[in-house]
Amino acid sequence: MEVHHRPSDALLARYLAGEVTDAEEHVILSWLTASPAHEEEFQAWIRTWNQAPGLAQRLEEAKPDAWNALITELDAVPPRKQIPRWLWGLAASLLLCAVLGGWLLHRMNGLPREVYNTEAEIMAVRLPDSTLVWLNQGAKLVYTRSGFLENPEAWVEGEVFIEKPYQHSSPIRVHYGETVAQSGPGSFHVHYRPGNSEALLTVFDGSVSLTDSHEPDITLTAYTEEKVTTRPDYGLVSVEPNDDPNYLAWKTRLFVLDQLSLGQLAQILERNHGLHLKFADSTDRYLQVSGVYENVSGRELLEQVTALLGESLSTTDDNVLLIQ
Repeated sequence: MEVHHRPSDALLARYLAGEVTDAEEHVILSWLTASPAHEEEFQAWIRTWNQAPGLAQRLEEAKPDAWNALITELDAVPPRKQIPRWLWGLAASLLLCAVLGGWLLHRMNGLPREVYNTEAEIMAVRLPDSTLVWLNQGAKLVYTRSGFLENPEAWVEGEVFIEKPYQHSSPIRVHYGETVAQSGPGSFHVHYRPGNSEALLTVFDGSVSLTDSHEPDITLTAYTEEKVTTRPDYGLVSVEPNDDPNYLAWKTRLFVLDQLSLGQLAQILERNHGLHLKFADSTDRYLQVSGVYENVSGRELLEQVTALLGESLSTTDDNVLLIQ
């Protein structure tokens, strides 16, 4: 069994500052996801960290005094015990390497980090403030680790689900297209693909405030089980109750079908699950199905439904699912 040791305070501090390597980040995230108790401990640690504003600045301001004190001590060493020049040179070289390495790491962490899910399975990414972002196949996430805690901000495309569990951290701003969604504690779903006629944001829990570049002075707020529609040529369109019980089926693998036609099901599977369907007989689109299907993928659901209706399912040469 793999043992997950708690990362040091110094490593956690550098993680929150966005100054860790990918390997160090992997160590921290492995520890966080190993146990709910680790997540609780991390949240408590963040609260303590946030209650010490200005600590980093005070440490930075103390550096010159510490260096001057070291020089004073070295100057006080008797001549016969003074450090050889070659050792001074070695120390200077090591110091230069450390400074350049730290500068390079800071520069790298200041660059946008892009995550693109090319896999068939969904992907989870934990942001520096502990926000969890789930990416469906083909989804994209962009954020910058450096300074993220002071200004939590991310850009998304495709289909993502965002969970912000920590109630004392700053609200997160999520950009999709020309729209900006700001959320505190809670979770919400974004479906946005460049070039589509509209985008949807559905609040699973909590509330989300939205603005759009078309009318930046107007803000819409959506609450639990409400959805917001936006259009690239217009901006914010409406806030209304969510009427799609399957908008998160790609993540939960739970489908609730209530007298849903095969044509409607095909639209859901094409939009949210990347499946492309055709009907050999166009009248099959109107066949209806009901039921609750648990722990199934979109393809598995379609196989079960077509079998139930006495239809067959095959794959064409251009990777399209044919219902006949």
